[in-house]
Amino acid sequence: MKLAAARLAAREIAEGIVEGRVDPFDGATIIWKRLLEDLDEPIPDDLWPFKSNASAIEDCIFEAERSGSNYDALIARCRQEIVDAARALIESK
Repeated sequence: MKLAAARLAAREIAEGIVEGRVDPFDGATIIWKRLLEDLDEPIPDDLWPFKSNASAIEDCIFEAERSGSNYDALIARCRQEIVDAARALIESK
């Protein structure tokens, strides 16, 4: 996938995240797994937070299910970073 197309699609998802129509984790996961995984170049800095935070939340959920540990604070921080990244992506137009 070309970067311009990925960024355009990511902006649409980011708008949904900021407006509260799209869950931050769900939106970041879509950006990561549907857009960034097929990117034909390295992931740029403005899109990286979606992958890194969605991946971190996924890891926390897995580890919590496996061990019973509580990662709520880390998950909340990652979710907020996704919202912040979404807002920044929209504002960078």
